Formats: sequence, structure tokens, C-alpha cells
Amino acid sequence: LIAEILNREVDASILALVRQAEVLEGFCEIEPACRAYIQKDWSAEDFESAAVDFCDLFIMPESTTAPRAAAWLELGGEVTAESVDAVVREFIQQWKIQVPTAYKYLAYDHIALILYVSAVIRQADSEQAEEFDQVTIDSWVPSFASSLAKVESPIYLATGVLLQSLRA
Repeated sequence: LIAEILNREVDASILALVRQAEVLEGFCEIEPACRAYIQKDWSAEDFESAAVDFCDLFIMPESTTAPRAAAWLELGGEVTAESVDAVVREFIQQWKIQVPTAYKYLAYDHIALILYVSAVIRQADSEQAEEFDQVTIDSWVPSFASSLAKVESPIYLATGVLLQSLRA
């Protein structure tokens, strides 16, 4: 779910997922404003506003919440965007992971693809998933998640907090 929210703008299918009782309660526990935001009757204008929020947060060049390792890792650092890219590519090939169409054209260092690959690996081998996460998530996602936890949109704020808790 976190990967979906970070991959595309809020639409009817994402709303259906976050409106499930357990999910809704989890989001509302983190950010009470999620209840009104998620449960309202969404108009075309609300979906348009959600699309603008998504673009402002994740697509616009001046975004401070870019969802890719390349935006957060320093050149020449211990872990680089290139090394994250290489690890994700290697695991996808070695594990023969079938990447869903929605993620097929994402950069290998995009958070949605990384979370998907991590989840697939974790289902079969938690030790390998831990190794994968140490390189692909631990090096930059805490900073990314922290930046999301400061935004105005309740759903993205809650997603940032959830993302912070994944590796805590």
C-alpha cells in the first residue's frame, strides 16, 4: 500500500484500499486528519487536488520529497544511487521477480519499486530481505520519510510516518 501511494496519485482504487477499516484506523492513529480526508465524498476537484499534491511532492523539479535514492544520496558516498540501482536490478534478476506493470518503468532507485522488491524477497527469505533493505532503504529512506512526515497532505504525512516505522 505504501508503495502504491508513493507511485501514483490518489485515485478511486487507492481510496478503496485506505478506506478498509484496519487501514483507515492505522492512518487515523498516525494523523487524525486522515479520517475526514479519506472518508469524504470525493469530487472531480478533490481528485484533481490530489493529483496536484502528488506532482508537487514527487514530480516537480523543485520538490523536496523526491521518491528516488538519487535525490538523497551523495556522490562518492558509501552508498550511492548507482549502488542502490545495481542492487535492485540484481535482486530482480536473481530472484526472477515479476515487476508489476505499474512499476515496470520506474527507475531502479524509486521507493515504490524498492518497497515492492523488498516485500517479495521478505516473503521467501527475511535474511536476504534484510540484506537488500540495508543497502536500498537504510541509506536514504529515513530522510525521505522524515520529509514526507512534514507535508500538509494527511495521507502523505501518514505515509511518511509509516515509512519511518518500517526500519525502526
